[in-house]
Amino acid sequence: MRVVWVVPAVFLSGGIRIVTEYANRLQRLGHENVIVSLLPLPDQPPFHVEARLAGADELERLAAGADALVATDYRAAEAVVRCRVARRRFHFVQNREALFARRAWEQRRIERQFAYPLIPIAISHWLAGVLRLHGKEAFVIHNGLDTTVFREYDHLRPAHNRVLVEGQSVPWKRVDLGIEAARLAGADEVWALTIGQAPAGADKTLTGLDSRGVAEVYSSCTAMVKLSDFEGYPAPQAEAMACGCPVVTTSAPGTIEYCVDGENSLVVPLRDAEAAAEALSRLADADLSKRLVEGGRRTVREGFGWEDKVRSMEATLSGSAAPSDLACPLHSREQSERLAALSRPYSLPYRELVTSLGKHAPYGLGGLRDRAYRRVFRLPVGDGL
Repeated sequence: MRVVWVVPAVFLSGGIRIVTEYANRLQRLGHENVIVSLLPLPDQPPFHVEARLAGADELERLAAGADALVATDYRAAEAVVRCRVARRRFHFVQNREALFARRAWEQRRIERQFAYPLIPIAISHWLAGVLRLHGKEAFVIHNGLDTTVFREYDHLRPAHNRVLVEGQSVPWKRVDLGIEAARLAGADEVWALTIGQAPAGADKTLTGLDSRGVAEVYSSCTAMVKLSDFEGYPAPQAEAMACGCPVVTTSAPGTIEYCVDGENSLVVPLRDAEAAAEALSRLADADLSKRLVEGGRRTVREGFGWEDKVRSMEATLSGSAAPSDLACPLHSREQSERLAALSRPYSLPYRELVTSLGKHAPYGLGGLRDRAYRRVFRLPVGDGL
């Protein structure tokens, strides 16, 4: 089977890492994989890549010979839907990207991806709920985790209270609240693990690390805090669990599909630094901390094996599987749909969120990145989208 993955760009991000992981692992199973970047390829990819990398100028030719053509974000979906020659065309949905847009017409353009005639694969049940709002049943394949890398490095355990705050330097990741919570809880030291600008208030900022380096950071901290407003199906909490680091996180969509309060993590309300600080303080209870670490290990062991995920993806892309959005272990299909409805980009809570994002929303059509996509594919620019 030849699989062509279409990505917006090859850059350091969790979503691109997941795509690369699937391409690499399918390649090892004997399938030919190509990753096509809509923007120019970097001189050095940020991840280990065993699949072939190709530029946007090769997309039409590669699509013609593909058994499976996979879009991995809304811009890739716009490109893939124009390629009508592939045998099977898929949409790998990793988040509800309209939540990142500032203008209503941008939100409509991004949401339109869910109406395209592409077979949807969602990484979480709440995203399957989003697709169901658009009349589609999705394959649901949760992300895996490389436990040969993300594991406990006991020799790195700190002797003092060091709290790690994880998150990209964008407003909805709420890194500032995480740092505030760590300070309120009396942490001796606060580290920030991020992509982009160093946040204010951290004693040390770590960025650009490979997977082994990230795993060693988790093992070097007494707790990890991640207070995002929403996530597709977040990896950092599972990575921290695999490394034996207790987790404090929010009740965000995606997160609560495997983070269970009191079992493998402490789950707090959105945008509540005081609640997060109280949760961090509770980790001083050695019995509670030990129970959460053991629950985290069990969660990773039972739910994050890559082999099962890759076999599911292989069956899906080959056309031998049926849509698989079964009941989520932690909530029902109805609850998934309710989460999806609450995150609808045109809802009042969303409008309030957009106001708080201001100029930081990354997917504004005026950005250089989006202008480059539209030049490559000769797509119109303007409110008419």
